[in-house]
Amino acid sequence: MGIQAYLIIIAVTLIAHFRALRSGYIVDDEAAYRKKVVPANKAQEIWWQFMGIKYYEPQLEHLMNLTVHLINCLLIYIAFGRSTASLMAAVLFSVHPAGMMGSVWLSGRMYAVAAMFALLAYALKAFFPIPYLLGTPFSLSMLLTPLTLLRTPYWYYIVFIPVFIYLAKYHRGVVKLRYSRATSQAKRLTYKKAIVFCKSLGYYMCLSLIPTKLGVYHDYLYNYCLTDKDNNEGERVDRFFWIGLIILYLLITNYIFNYNEAMFGLFWFVLFIAQWCNIMTLQQAIAERYLYLPLAGVMYMISNMILATTYPGYIYIAIFVYYLTRFQIQIGSFKNAMNCAEYNILNFPKLYACWTWKGQIARESGRFFTALESWFEGWKLRKNDFRLNNNIAIMLTEMGFFDDAEGFLNHIEANAIPEQAENIQKHIAELRQRIRKARQKAGYPGLKLPKRK
Repeated sequence: MGIQAYLIIIAVTLIAHFRALRSGYIVDDEAAYRKKVVPANKAQEIWWQFMGIKYYEPQLEHLMNLTVHLINCLLIYIAFGRSTASLMAAVLFSVHPAGMMGSVWLSGRMYAVAAMFALLAYALKAFFPIPYLLGTPFSLSMLLTPLTLLRTPYWYYIVFIPVFIYLAKYHRGVVKLRYSRATSQAKRLTYKKAIVFCKSLGYYMCLSLIPTKLGVYHDYLYNYCLTDKDNNEGERVDRFFWIGLIILYLLITNYIFNYNEAMFGLFWFVLFIAQWCNIMTLQQAIAERYLYLPLAGVMYMISNMILATTYPGYIYIAIFVYYLTRFQIQIGSFKNAMNCAEYNILNFPKLYACWTWKGQIARESGRFFTALESWFEGWKLRKNDFRLNNNIAIMLTEMGFFDDAEGFLNHIEANAIPEQAENIQKHIAELRQRIRKARQKAGYPGLKLPKRK
């Protein structure tokens, strides 16, 4: 196939992502842009920009994301055998809409860079330790990469997994912080977590194959680990559980007795998505950025399956057009933060977190009534959510509706999650003090009893 394969991958990727170069900053990106830090030299400035510590020019940074994504597409073709199936997988991966959290979202670049090192390590099996250890600072998502070599002569490189864990000092602070903030249910290991694992696995597979709904936040399992009601709902068997269970059954039986290239793709997917399947929920329960590296395996799996059909060309074109169309629709969400929030609401209108996010963006831009309206839309969906009640109380205080603000604080107090009650009480006390000061400043000192004559 030669040079034509590389040219096809490059052309498709660049054409599909051309609009991304006009994208701006969305969630988390603006924080890196606003940081008031000054690099010591040009080299540090480039490194900060690459790592997402400090952003300077959105077009240049999106070009950097695109470059890393293009390298990953080429590496899929190389690492998976320079075959027709690997070319098909690389092209599908290049335009898959769920991969945009690595190819377009600036703050998701670390997941794309980690994928680059994982693919490079697999492609250069004899030199596996070098790219594997170089990728350590970028993401824990490549932790299990040595296991991809189990059925190769280089299987012994699995000894590097504990080495990776020891060297991953860059992530320890983040993991420790998330662990301290997680609820006890999130950190607890129980037999019911096996149900949640299968549900997460099934959901991610469906998202990989048919990405109809996309966004920074997904409503599936979003509330898991918050309340007893949410936990019961999260641990209930549903269709995604059965899909996940079937995936595990197919993988285990075929990996042992009928190993082939399609099963390798499935193994790649399960291997790299497993750590994000909520055995311990220290992060978002479902997030597209976790899917970036596993997605390469799914694309390779379905490419091999397509080639085994009677009419592979028609089926492949249909899937490619679907992914590309969905990609072009979703890319508009990366224009700015408000666009991203609006697209998220279009895809998940009943997820209160989307309305919380939209309200925060509106408030930061000085659109107070829009912010309040968005928060009330979210509040109608989940009236006991702390952030929504808190945000509404603060906004009402700033607008002078002190009694209404007090009412939302009372609601927070009455519906606090037990293990967070102490911290919430301190926060509420501060807000009540703020309301008292605002009353006095506005000329409403509060209720006073008349003096006896």
